[in-house]
Amino acid sequence: VSDTAFQVFIVMASRRLMCDRFYTEDFRPEVYTKEGIEWIQDVDLRTVLLRHHPSLKPALDTVPRDNAFMPWRWPGTPGTPCRVDSDCNSNKCLWTQSVCA
Repeated sequence: VSDTAFQVFIVMASRRLMCDRFYTEDFRPEVYTKEGIEWIQDVDLRTVLLRHHPSLKPALDTVPRDNAFMPWRWPGTPGTPCRVDSDCNSNKCLWTQSVCA
């Protein structure tokens, strides 16, 4: 992805969020249930990843809760960033631990 395309994506993503009434003027108890508001406030990228791929928990436990974009580390290999590879065949993704660099 080019630098320009990335910048356009970032600008448009923030505008889409700011224009979504459910994140702005309708983000209130009269529209959402208490549980719905708590769900939105408590969910972040890390929790979404863990909900769909619980096998990533050992790696995600090594990053701060507020920033799942930091390098992940697999237990037993302190200080070495790792990546998670996926093998997507027939619409089924199998997440596996890769060799640490």
